[in-house]
Amino acid sequence: MTDQAPTHLRHLAFHRLISALTTALLLLGLSARAADRPAFDVPAGDAATTLRVFSEQSGQEVVFMADTVRGEQTKAIRGNLAPRAALDRMLAGTRLVAVQDNTTQALAVQRMAADTTASAGPAPVSRPAATAADAEAVVLSPFVVATQQDTGYIAADTLNAGRLRTNLLMTPGTMEVFTRDLLDDLGVFNIDEASAWLTSSHPLEANGINGNSLNPASLALHDSGSNVSLRGMATQPSTRNYFLSATTPMEYNVQRVEAGRGPNAILYGEGGPGGGVNYITKQAENRRFGSFRLRADTAGTRGASLDLNQPLTRNFAVRYNTSYLDQRSYIDRFVNKSVGHAASLAWHPFESTRFGFDADFTRTRRPGFVMSSFNDQTADWNRVPVTGPLTTAQATAAGLALRAAAGFNTYIEGIGLVDLRSTPATTGSGIPLISSYPAGIALIPSPAESFNVNPEEVSVRGSTADVQASLDHRFRNGFSFQLAAQTARYGAEGGNNPFANAVIDPNVNLPGGLRNPNFGKVYSTSYLGRKIDGTGRDSQTFRVVAAYPLKGFGGTTNLSAFGHRQKSNSRIVYWDMQNADPRLTTPITDNVTRRINLYRYWDNLPSRLPDFSQLYELRAVPTADGYTANQNDAYEVAASGNYLGGRLTYVAGFRRDRSELTTRNGDTASRDRTTGAFGTYTVENRVAFNNTRTFGLVYFPFERVGAYADYSEGFTIQTNANPKMDGTFAGANIVPSTSKSVGLRFRLASGNTFTIVGSVGYYQAVQENSAININVGAVNTLWQNHRMPERYLETFSSSPTVTAALNSIQSTRSFAGKGYEANLTINVGNSFRLIANGALPQTRQFDTAADFRAYVAANTAQWEQWANDPTNATRTSDANSLRTIQNTVNGFQDEREQNGTYQTRFNLTGVYTLRTGRLKGLRLGAGAQCYGRRLIANQIDRPYDYIYASSYYLVSASLAYPFKLHQHRLDVQLNADNVLSYDAPMINGMFVYNNRLIPYGFRRMTPPEIKVTTTLKF
Repeated sequence: MTDQAPTHLRHLAFHRLISALTTALLLLGLSARAADRPAFDVPAGDAATTLRVFSEQSGQEVVFMADTVRGEQTKAIRGNLAPRAALDRMLAGTRLVAVQDNTTQALAVQRMAADTTASAGPAPVSRPAATAADAEAVVLSPFVVATQQDTGYIAADTLNAGRLRTNLLMTPGTMEVFTRDLLDDLGVFNIDEASAWLTSSHPLEANGINGNSLNPASLALHDSGSNVSLRGMATQPSTRNYFLSATTPMEYNVQRVEAGRGPNAILYGEGGPGGGVNYITKQAENRRFGSFRLRADTAGTRGASLDLNQPLTRNFAVRYNTSYLDQRSYIDRFVNKSVGHAASLAWHPFESTRFGFDADFTRTRRPGFVMSSFNDQTADWNRVPVTGPLTTAQATAAGLALRAAAGFNTYIEGIGLVDLRSTPATTGSGIPLISSYPAGIALIPSPAESFNVNPEEVSVRGSTADVQASLDHRFRNGFSFQLAAQTARYGAEGGNNPFANAVIDPNVNLPGGLRNPNFGKVYSTSYLGRKIDGTGRDSQTFRVVAAYPLKGFGGTTNLSAFGHRQKSNSRIVYWDMQNADPRLTTPITDNVTRRINLYRYWDNLPSRLPDFSQLYELRAVPTADGYTANQNDAYEVAASGNYLGGRLTYVAGFRRDRSELTTRNGDTASRDRTTGAFGTYTVENRVAFNNTRTFGLVYFPFERVGAYADYSEGFTIQTNANPKMDGTFAGANIVPSTSKSVGLRFRLASGNTFTIVGSVGYYQAVQENSAININVGAVNTLWQNHRMPERYLETFSSSPTVTAALNSIQSTRSFAGKGYEANLTINVGNSFRLIANGALPQTRQFDTAADFRAYVAANTAQWEQWANDPTNATRTSDANSLRTIQNTVNGFQDEREQNGTYQTRFNLTGVYTLRTGRLKGLRLGAGAQCYGRRLIANQIDRPYDYIYASSYYLVSASLAYPFKLHQHRLDVQLNADNVLSYDAPMINGMFVYNNRLIPYGFRRMTPPEIKVTTTLKF
């Protein structure tokens, strides 16, 4: 077990490190005065392009409207010049003029005063919908977002209205966008970190070994398709460029993060009540630029990425991104390596035609399982050393359990293979040490935060491919269409069963009488196997979108039609490595005689396991095989209008989906005795038809304040490999959802350099018939205690009485949510940028687990009799199991709030840039995430007497400075996470033990960490 430094010493070391790095950066800034006169090499050309190049080379943001500068040709500039003087030279001879804000020093480009009435000019504040998005419509496809128009933290547009590009502020749905500038300022190493800053968000975590962690971009172990929960509700799988994809893209290739709260039938059809997150990847642009980035952190992470964009002709541009990231953690033996390649091209063979192509290939290696705490298996032992054989009764009385009576081959480091059959092992509460020891239950404390028993073999290797192509064309009469296709695939291998428990060796001697060198030591157990080779998912989509504008009544209505065929397949397969020695007569699936057990003592943890193939004839034996195929055919008609001079927009749509879902799950009872192969499969096929509708509007009766209202529907087809109560497989559930929201929107601006946009609103959402997993380890423990295995509820777990993720059945529930949400984005030229968001979510559940509650009601009398019988040898265990079951049922009471719901969620982050003085260009940033009290359980037998986990805050800070390096810009940025060193474990629930509730520790927070990002722009 590793030692942990005292908290105050860790805090002191961390703050000294921050001080040292800050001082070094300031000294560098004082010595780098050349930033006042950067080197320029801007060619002559179209103003919209050259102004962006100027902004990159000067390090100053230049604010302009695309329609304002359209058609203007700027002059070339070269050499070391002051930014304002350089910009004036560029604009000489044009109808454009540079304006500098006296307070913020920000630069804006406008038409000369004499030309104002004849040109579009800067869009008036009173018409937020008729700004850049409408002006760009004559150049860009209406089906493509214009990320290059994003300004600071403020995004220009989205496709969230009839699949047509619409000004973000005028989109009726509750949309939120994180621009690339924000992602850079946050210093995120993977995209999951950014998702935690979304309004009313909660990052999801699960175990990779259980097959639902397929995200190669994941910091740790999550992504069953979704990597964040919104509003405390289920979200749909994340999408990439509005396509369902096999995986989430990695940070280096993400240009924008879009979160749509509430089901969005217009875009996806399928979707939970929480909404979904769409990631827009980096696209080729018609200008030359590039960057090279190096990254590191105090945990040992190292990474590099390259971004190259090159116009090959006036109408053809390519972009290439590549990344290598070796991400480390405060946890020992945590290795998360990834290599990614992404290519994008944009070709305009004709003025009104665009062809786009994007490809992304990634390979990863990451932990398949990381324990933040180990489950107690020590509490019941009476601490009396064992010096000889014990009977079953003697072992039980001592708080021990006897290992199997045959074939218990176990590998122990330093000793080798030992036959431990019939020897005793300690037992305990099964509660994580992080919760058990402080409660006076476990005999050993939780180890240091960094401690990890698992060897390198407990890892997952994955490969991802995502390829997308689109063809857009606009006719002179305004009719537009898009043909688009996508194919994506993710495959995984590796795994191994994790070492997750904490046991004490009570044996003074080894079998045969030899002295046990590990007597009294703590160890963790596992077995060889539980590979996930063959696990993966894929998707293919082909879609057609068409749109036509109808002008009249002082505005325009865009009619759109959409159709697609979308296929997605997923497979979850587990393999155990069993001893295939032909001299053994037991079935290959027999875990008593065929399994190779592994014990790892905490004071002797080599990084790797031995090669058991040199010792045994091994065979990979399938233990679970689940496959799901889904084909979705959909068509949609929609209308989106813009009236009253841009003050009023509306969206209305109808979508018809036909979804055919086939599930196939291996029947464990049919496995071959010799090979372990499944002989039969449980197959279910379902066809569902869903009609979904959307309607919403935004109206600005005043120049700066408007209102919105939105109604949307969606549905999800949920699959689950866990069996139902009756042992059959659950297959598919059709889960409809609806959402309603109303609120206020506002846009405050002063010229082109000061902008505030935001919204505040109220929502209601409902989802019905959603699948839930119910752990039945306590139920099966009762049947085991009384030797009634025929009564077991069938699960995939090889140990049906443990509280493991696989030891579950599936049932259903419905739930609803409501609450208030608000978000705010501020840009003050290039000097100050800020986002703030907050939410007060509420949830409730109904129609919850009716089948399981009926089963418990039918058997409670028998279980209570055992728990109250003083002559029953397993009375204590029976009572604990019964309490666990009852507490589970209490958590399923209708109209109860949903476990896991935060009462409040707030985020705030911003960056201030010095625009004058010797430290001009220095950026100072800070942020905070507030996670309010979180509902985790209820008092025993009182389902509405809630228990909440404590609220907590995570504070971050950043410091950055741009340097001149020859004719290029070198930007150095420091990001400090968890500055206040918050280290209390997150509590995920309560566990019933000896008729009392014990907090169930979920995970620890990442300790304070400094990230360094160095970017060379050229």
